[in-house]
Amino acid sequence: MMTLCLYGGSFDPVHKGHMYFAERITDTFKVDAFFFIPAHTSPFKSETKHTSDEHRLSMLEIACKNIPNSHVSSLEIDRKGLSYTIDTLKAFQELYPGHRMFWVIGDDHLATLEKWKGYPDHFHYCDFIILPRKVKDLKEQIETHPYRSQLHILPSDKIGVSSSVIRQALAENRPILSYVSQEINDYIRANNLYR
Repeated sequence: MMTLCLYGGSFDPVHKGHMYFAERITDTFKVDAFFFIPAHTSPFKSETKHTSDEHRLSMLEIACKNIPNSHVSSLEIDRKGLSYTIDTLKAFQELYPGHRMFWVIGDDHLATLEKWKGYPDHFHYCDFIILPRKVKDLKEQIETHPYRSQLHILPSDKIGVSSSVIRQALAENRPILSYVSQEINDYIRANNLYR
């Protein structure tokens, strides 16, 4: 049985924080295959995508070259429409039957899990790895959660970078190499993205 980890998001663009968390998760939870899954359209983000699906996929492919056992899945983009986690989990179970699955979320999503489509069926398919970002009472929230045994905090540093910060820096013609790898920086510049 393999352990798979699924990391969904807009990745618009992928940055050093995403890559750091992927590497930490792979090491900490002994993950055999790590999948970045860019959303076609997030049900919780009213904002439009800032660059095309093709560019987001290409940047993730570049990022994955530096992370062992990592892959990019276009499943949600290919499916079109709103990207619901429960549908993606079911699809991955069909693709990889019998394997253990983790799904990555930011700590701010824990309080809204019950609003997700299909909740609580997610826990039939996966455990959740929670990225420490800004929630102060995270451990207390987990201790009182009905599925607390399937919630795991990633022991790591908090990362002060976000895709919106990068887009803002680019809009203001400021350097972004402190946020993204050289390869991603070069790709963004070559394709004149986020201008």
